[in-house]
Amino acid sequence: FMSVLSVMTIIFTLVICISSALSNYDYSPQHGVQLEVQHHRQEQHLSVRVDDEETDTLLKDIYIFASSIFANQTPVQVNSTTNPTIQGGEATDPQTKARRNVVRKMMKHAWDGYAAHAWGKNEVRPVSKSGNLETVFGSSDCGATIVDSMDTLYIMGLEKEFATGREWISTSLNLTKMTGHISVFETNIRYVGGLLTAFAFTGDEMFKTKAVEIVEKLLPAFATPTGVPWGNVNMQTGLVGKMDRMSVLSEFGTLHMEFSYLSDITGNIIYKD
Repeated sequence: FMSVLSVMTIIFTLVICISSALSNYDYSPQHGVQLEVQHHRQEQHLSVRVDDEETDTLLKDIYIFASSIFANQTPVQVNSTTNPTIQGGEATDPQTKARRNVVRKMMKHAWDGYAAHAWGKNEVRPVSKSGNLETVFGSSDCGATIVDSMDTLYIMGLEKEFATGREWISTSLNLTKMTGHISVFETNIRYVGGLLTAFAFTGDEMFKTKAVEIVEKLLPAFATPTGVPWGNVNMQTGLVGKMDRMSVLSEFGTLHMEFSYLSDITGNIIYKD
């Protein structure tokens, strides 16, 4: 008990000292955005300058957007009896509408950069404009960014981008390209979650089928005495390495949402169990 009190005392002292040392720092959103813009422009010198005018325009929009969040706030009346609109809903007040447009531009900018420089790769390196070969899924071309972005593309009404992503998932998504042992948790939240959300939004059976294929590859990780899965599994063989660890609570606890929903829509109780 005394050791706990000692630790808490140390933490409290550090918080006081750090707060005092940083008391003169400017935490305003404007200052933060200015730093981001400055950092972005510095990084631009490390790579080929492409679409500078478009990028500067977007950064200006982001600056105005961030500044407006804490300025001239006006309460918006929300009808609590109205169901939320999944796609295509327009805000009625100009301020919210303007903010949504900026966020949509940011998403479009990020998606276009990925599509131009790392299509099919798991992630893009925005400075070098190349695919990231050191992701949690290795260097495989398994399009983690594509699957993970589908729900956002749909909600924002980016229909062309959504259709392009769907086509890639339908024809090219294959996690057996992954080598070595892959995180069960990361695969679930990015691939299974992304596919099931797209299915929930659209009812497109292809997304459900792909989700089932991936979860079936994860199931061998649950072959443990307690049912608590191993943290990693080989997507090609289903084997778990002797040196792999068990999942931690925060990881396997989050699997319940996707696995339960998959049982609900397939009628196969094994995923929920």
